Amino acid sequence: MNSRDKYPISEFLENKILSSNPSTAKWHIVDFLENRQLESSDFRLFVKEASDIGLTKTQYASLLHISPRTLSRNLNHKFNLDLDKAEKIIQLSRLFKRGFQTFGDKKKFGMWLQTYNIPIQKKPIEYLVAIAGIDLVEDTLGRIEHGIASRSICVNLPVKAEKTQQ
Repeated sequence: MNSRDKYPISEFLENKILSSNPSTAKWHIVDFLENRQLESSDFRLFVKEASDIGLTKTQYASLLHISPRTLSRNLNHKFNLDLDKAEKIIQLSRLFKRGFQTFGDKKKFGMWLQTYNIPIQKKPIEYLVAIAGIDLVEDTLGRIEHGIASRSICVNLPVKAEKTQQ
């Protein structure tokens, strides 16, 4: 099945984005966005993901550079998303799913996003306003997964992987 076919965005994310390395995933996103527009039903799925990690509609709207009122209107009416917003939403969804995997819990990942992070000198959520920032936060999650980041990054939240005994 290619991206021209109509199938749920969640299936696309699972089969093409999350199962790919970051470079390959970006190629899949470009292909997908060239051939299919995200619709209001897809958008509602992403807003629910953001809510699951504790983001308010106001916070999520600010990440997309839209007003909370526009966000609410978009949730209630059928529409197609602009290409730039669609790309950002897919990137955010990919990041959220990776965060869920890293921390093993949506709420713990949400707490980490909103807690000051010493190595990156900000709260991770503050970087999510740009695609480059999303990449930076994703790289930070990779360091946590591989044990490279200090435990202070994790604000004493246990990550999913077991810590090896010495």
